[in-house]
Amino acid sequence: MPAAVYIPHDLLAGPEPDGDLAADIAELSAFFSDDMKFLLSDLRNDIEIGEDEYDDIDAQNRRSDLVVESAASVLTLRERLGRDGYPFSLDEAGARLTYIGVENWGRKSYLLSLFLSHLATVTDVLGQAERAPDGASVRNLRNWFQQMAAAILAAELRGMGWAFGWPRPDHTNFHTKMNQVWRAIGDGTLHDPPPQDAPQSIKDCEIDVVAARPNKDQMPGFQLAMAQVATGANWKDKSVRTMVDNAFFDFWFSRPPASQRTAYHIIPFVLSKRDSYWETLRLGHILSRLRLCQLAHLAESLIALDQITSEGTDAFANFNSWAVQYRQGRHFG
Repeated sequence: MPAAVYIPHDLLAGPEPDGDLAADIAELSAFFSDDMKFLLSDLRNDIEIGEDEYDDIDAQNRRSDLVVESAASVLTLRERLGRDGYPFSLDEAGARLTYIGVENWGRKSYLLSLFLSHLATVTDVLGQAERAPDGASVRNLRNWFQQMAAAILAAELRGMGWAFGWPRPDHTNFHTKMNQVWRAIGDGTLHDPPPQDAPQSIKDCEIDVVAARPNKDQMPGFQLAMAQVATGANWKDKSVRTMVDNAFFDFWFSRPPASQRTAYHIIPFVLSKRDSYWETLRLGHILSRLRLCQLAHLAESLIALDQITSEGTDAFANFNSWAVQYRQGRHFG
C-alpha cells in the first residue's frame, strides 16, 4: 500500500537520496498502517508516481531502487544500534518493516522523537498528509520530550536528573528549583538572596535539564551536566554552552561549583556523521534520536533498580496514552 505520509519527491528522487528521510517515511507508514507493516517496495511505487512521464525509464528505476536500498540500509543500522529500544523490526530480506509497539521507555523515546522530527514547522511529511499533531498535542509532545530528557541525561551520567526547563513538572519557580537542585548536588553556593539586578521574570535561564553524579564523600570533582533541549528546525542555532561555561555560574553563584561542567544538546532528530564533529564542537555533547532511545531504555532499568533518580518520568506513560489515540486517528491538526 502507498506510504501513509507525504513523500517529498525532490529529496528522495535525486542521485543522492536522503536515506534517513526515506527510513522515517517507512517508520511512520508502518506506525499508521492497520496491520502495522510497510513494504519498502511501496517507496519505489510512490517515487515513480511523482516522476516525469517522459523521463528515461531505466533512470527512473535506478533512482527508485536507490531509495529503497538507502532506506533498508538505514533501517538495518537503526535496529542494530537501537536494539530493544527501537520500536520497529525489519525482516531478514530487508523488505518489510513492522511496528512492534512501545513497551519500554526506549521505544517511547524513539517514537516521540520521530513525531517531533516531522512536525509541520519542521517538514511536510505529516502536514501534507493531514496527519500533523494538533496545537495542544505539539505543546504536550515538546513538554514530554523535555521531561524524558531528564531521565536520559541521568542515565548518561549514572546519577540524578532534574527537569529544569519551563514548564517544570513540579510547577516550581526558578529560584525554588535552583535551591532544590543545588542542595542535592552539594557543590557550589548560590547567592542568597539572588542578585539585585536579577531578571524579574526568569523561567529557566535557557537550561532545560540538569544532571549530576555527586560523590559519596560529599567532595567536589564529579560529573555535572546541563542541557538544552531543542525540538525546532532551528536546533543548530540554540546552544547552552555560553550559559554553562560562563554566565549562569558567574551570575547566580557566590561560589561556583568546582566540578567541571559539561554542556549537552538534546534533539529528537537524526544527526549525520558528517555534521557530528562540527556541531559537537559548537553545541556540546549531542544526544540525538538513536542515543536517546538507548539511554531511555537504560534509564528505565536503572531507576527500577534505584541506581539513578530522575524527575519527569510520568512523561513516558503520558506519551504512550497519546500515541495510542494518535494511531487511531485522533489529535490530528
